[in-house]
Amino acid sequence: MSRSNAVLLAVLFAIPAALAEAPATLAADGATGPIRICRALGGGDSHGGNPIEIPAGAAFGDTGLANGSAGGGSYWPLWIVTTEPMRIEAGSACGTTRARITGNMDRHRVLLSDRRLFVPAAVATGGLKGWPSNVSLSATVTGDFK
Repeated sequence: MSRSNAVLLAVLFAIPAALAEAPATLAADGATGPIRICRALGGGDSHGGNPIEIPAGAAFGDTGLANGSAGGGSYWPLWIVTTEPMRIEAGSACGTTRARITGNMDRHRVLLSDRRLFVPAAVATGGLKGWPSNVSLSATVTGDFK
C-alpha cells in the first residue's frame, strides 16, 4: 500500500471517532452562574397562588434576548441546568439559584450583559422525571457564568 493510501485510510477511520466525540465536546462547557427563575406573566401561570418547586437538574433552553414584550432576537443553541433545587413561594414572582451550562454548541460565553432568556426544556435533562411538567416559567442570567 502506498503512503498516500495509508494516510487516506487513517483519516477515514479517524473521522467517525471524531464525530462520535463531537457532541460531548461541544456540550462540555460546565461554566456556572446565577439565574433568576420567574413565573410566566398573565394567564400563563397555571400555578397561580401555589409554590413551584424547581429541582436540581431542571433544564432551560435559550430563546433569544430578554427584552420584555419585545424579546426575541438570535437564538443560541445553549442549555443550562439548575445545580441546586429552589422554590418560588406562592406569593412570589421569582426565585434565584445557580445553573451550569450543559450544551453550548456555538461556544458562547454567558454574561449578564448578554440579556439571554431561557425557558424550561425537556432536552438535556438526562431523564429528569417530571420536568418541565406544565409549569410556565422563564429564566434570566443575573451574573456572568465562570
